[in-house]
Amino acid sequence: MKKRVSIASAIIVFVASIMWSTTARAQEPRYVEYGFSFQPPAGWQQDEEAEGAIRVQYFGPRREDGSQPKLNLSVQNYALNLGEQQINSITTEMVENISGLGMKDPKVISSGKTMISGHEALQIDYSYNQDGAPTRLRQVYVPVGDHKRTYLFTFVDNAQHFDQTAAGVQAAIGSFSTAPASASPATATLKQGEEAGGWNWVLIILGIIALAVVAGATYMLMRRRAIA
Repeated sequence: MKKRVSIASAIIVFVASIMWSTTARAQEPRYVEYGFSFQPPAGWQQDEEAEGAIRVQYFGPRREDGSQPKLNLSVQNYALNLGEQQINSITTEMVENISGLGMKDPKVISSGKTMISGHEALQIDYSYNQDGAPTRLRQVYVPVGDHKRTYLFTFVDNAQHFDQTAAGVQAAIGSFSTAPASASPATATLKQGEEAGGWNWVLIILGIIALAVVAGATYMLMRRRAIA
């Protein structure tokens, strides 16, 4: 009798562990409907109002000095060619447009290729001043040829805290993976002979939109603190 109870208990524990594991996985932000998987930094909160090309957006814990890191992932229906000319075009236009958004002293800190989940990617770091606060920006472009898409991560934080936060953000970006092309939503098809330059402009605009969203959130936070 005791042996039967012991076996029954073991079965219950085993089934419960499977159910718990399945539930835990189901609660992970997977975003399969967008054709990718992504695990945000631990403790960060999702912005439910993110929309348009920005598929997901997260805010890190707010600090005592009022600063708050932000990370979003946007999508463009074109796989960026990571050639030197395209990279120079992106960095030049981004610096000009960051300035156009009212940021002071924008400049490129570093630019180079990396690998994200088996995909060749481009990482660019910028610095600028927003309302007198030194700020750092990192954008990681992940072109996926099978999807005919470029996935763009945009990470912004106060320069003082950037290096501390970046480790967790890089781990989150490293968790990015793509679903099979057949499982991803329909994507735009390029016409034969279409110039890549036009699509580079689209990606630059996309990067500016992603930056504008996080910059706007930073501005509203500072306004609320000023009023308080």
